[in-house]
Amino acid sequence: MKKNWIKFKEFSKRDKVFRIIIMIMTAVLLISTFVYLINYVVSGNTQRRWFPCAGCMIVYILPYIYELIFRRRISNMILFLYTFYSFLAGLLGCVVGLYGKIVWYDIFIHTLAGYTFATLGLLIVSRIFDYKKLNPWFIAFFALLVTLCAEYIWTKFPRSNCSGL
Repeated sequence: MKKNWIKFKEFSKRDKVFRIIIMIMTAVLLISTFVYLINYVVSGNTQRRWFPCAGCMIVYILPYIYELIFRRRISNMILFLYTFYSFLAGLLGCVVGLYGKIVWYDIFIHTLAGYTFATLGLLIVSRIFDYKKLNPWFIAFFALLVTLCAEYIWTKFPRSNCSGL
């Protein structure tokens, strides 16, 4: 059986540095979102603003929870892309409110989300099946299904006001 859990001290020096940078990025996201949440509470603008802040803070730490529960390391590149997308969609889009301030920002983020979920579908296929033996059409179809499922789930969540302050 393949060893999935790699201890931090077993990482190469380059991977350690990259992982620490990602953790610092995550900490900055958490602190920034918390500061915005406090600002909304102090200014009295809590109506429909706490939900995006709290949701984003949970989203930021999900990969680390995944690693602890399943004892599997997420690759540094996927973790970096996840953190960067969380920054764009979560902090800038919802918490700061760029969705309502820049007309094309919502389209950009949703286009990026499609590629992100398709990549997640490819990751799932590569973890479950021997993808070298699979039909490329099946792999593409599975990636599309993951994207459509994510979109369906997204539409079923209650809407929060991410469009403006």
